[in-house]
Amino acid sequence: MRKTTRKMNWLRATAVVSMVAVLFSSYTLPSMSDDREDLVRKAQEAQKKRDELEILIAPLDKDLQDRIRRIQAIQEQLPEAQRVANQATATAEAAQRELQIVTDQLNVANAELKDLGDAISDLGGQSSRNDRALAMMAREMYRSGDSSSPLLLALSAESTADISQRATTAQSMARVQSRALENARGELAVTKNREARQKALRDRISGLQARAEAASIQAEASAAEANAKVAELNTLKAEESSATAALQGRIGDLEKQKQDQESLRATFNSEIAKIDEENRRRAAEEARRQREAAARAEAERVARERKAAEERQRNQPGPGPAPTPTPVPTPPPAPSVGNGGYGYPLPQRYPVTSGFGPRYIPGLAASAYYHYGIDLGAPCGTPALATAPGTVTTANWHYLAGNWVIINYGIVNGNSIQVIYMHFTKHNVRAGQRVNRGDVVGFVGTTGNSTGCHLHYEVHVNGQPVNPVPYM
Repeated sequence: MRKTTRKMNWLRATAVVSMVAVLFSSYTLPSMSDDREDLVRKAQEAQKKRDELEILIAPLDKDLQDRIRRIQAIQEQLPEAQRVANQATATAEAAQRELQIVTDQLNVANAELKDLGDAISDLGGQSSRNDRALAMMAREMYRSGDSSSPLLLALSAESTADISQRATTAQSMARVQSRALENARGELAVTKNREARQKALRDRISGLQARAEAASIQAEASAAEANAKVAELNTLKAEESSATAALQGRIGDLEKQKQDQESLRATFNSEIAKIDEENRRRAAEEARRQREAAARAEAERVARERKAAEERQRNQPGPGPAPTPTPVPTPPPAPSVGNGGYGYPLPQRYPVTSGFGPRYIPGLAASAYYHYGIDLGAPCGTPALATAPGTVTTANWHYLAGNWVIINYGIVNGNSIQVIYMHFTKHNVRAGQRVNRGDVVGFVGTTGNSTGCHLHYEVHVNGQPVNPVPYM
């Protein structure tokens, strides 16, 4: 009976200690209250919005740099284009002046040619009048019976002296008439010769005018083309400058939004840190209460055993050795998920196709965005696994993350831990669901902002993203 009693007391004590140990080991402090979950979601949303803004800024920054380079190129072209335009304009003006000079010369030549033509006409008329005058004189002498010929003069003369005088007079008249006619004809020939030379000069000047006119037209066309090029460059410069100013304004707005999101995220993380600190304080307080409860239970057990031993001793006929207290089992430590205690997020190892840290965008000199996780190059459809026990806080869709999942592991070794999966083909869990290590939470895909099948995996400690590799 005494053995049975001692055994029952030992079992009771063991049960009490075991219950305390179980309570201590299985106790899970609500590591994320409703407020904390809401803050974590808001902080994650702010971080994602910040990343989205960074992604939006990157191509705008590239476009801005391209436009600045184009403006610089236009600015470099403008002086030479202006010089060419000025030279072409000067050439066109010189060609126009040359054309005007040749045109004036042609007008003078045409005027002289007209004067010569008028002179020839006058001389021709005078020669004709002389011819008509001689003919008229001969006819008149014939009609009037005037004896102006030598024979008539000899027959009609009264003496030899009279014959000689009349003949001399008639010859003189004939010579005057003949000389006048010859002079008129000679002058007419000279004037016609001058007219021929003037026509040749006029034709040559006409040819010069045609060439000068063609040269002027060509020069004006070149000047117009050169000035149009300058105008085009100035227009392009104005357009690029306007677009650059608009881009700078847009980037400034996005940068301001990004700073606002960073500030908002910092505010949320500060609040989360306060909640986590309070969680740790409460956990320590709860652990202290549990230790005190275990100590009280142990003291009560020892007291009961002592009382039972004293009772047994009083009931025994003689003194005997006091029973040795039953050793109390040491409570097991609280479960811990250390760096080596996390699982791999996939059924087997896959290559890391993009690591944790800054990810530089090809072609951008000064633009990069931070990659807050790692990418594992697994085929689409590969199951993605929970790496530790926890609670699903998010199982949703986002246009950048695609189908994504957040699992809260709670307070682990004094730190608040969450993990994030992105780009799933589909989810296999829902928000609020408890999962264990190795449970399938989704399937690898390429949804959202993705260029191929892969798993994007993140680990957040106390609200800050860290390199996931040590946690795999």
